[in-house]
Amino acid sequence: MTDSLNYYSRQKNYTRSIAAGEKALTAAQNEFGQEHNNYGLALKNLSIAYRRNENYQEALTKASGALQVFKKNNGENSVEYASMLNQLGMIYTGLKDSARTIEVYNQAINILHHIKKEKIF
Repeated sequence: MTDSLNYYSRQKNYTRSIAAGEKALTAAQNEFGQEHNNYGLALKNLSIAYRRNENYQEALTKASGALQVFKKNNGENSVEYASMLNQLGMIYTGLKDSARTIEVYNQAINILHHIKKEKIF
C-alpha cells in the first residue's frame, strides 16, 4: 500500500495518495501495532502526502506521531528521529512558522553531526 501512496504522489494525485496512505496506516497498525517502526514509517509517509497536498495541520499531526514512535524505538540521536525533524521543518515552512522551522532543522543537523562523530571514533 505504501507503493500506491508513492505512485499517486509521483503522479501528483494527492487525494489518492492520501487514501492509499490511510489504508497503509491502518494495515500497519493492525499488523504491527502503534509502537512499531513500520507504523511510524506509515505515519511519516502519510505526513508527506498531506504536506504535498498543503494540508499542513494534518501533516503536522501525522509527523508528530511518527516522531514519537521513532523517539521511543530509536532514541533522539537516531537517523530516523532526525529525518522526522527534517519533515517537521518542511511542514513548519508551509505553515510559515520560521522560528519552529529553524529550531527543528537545527535539531536535525545537531543529531546528524553527533551520529557522524560517533562513527568516526
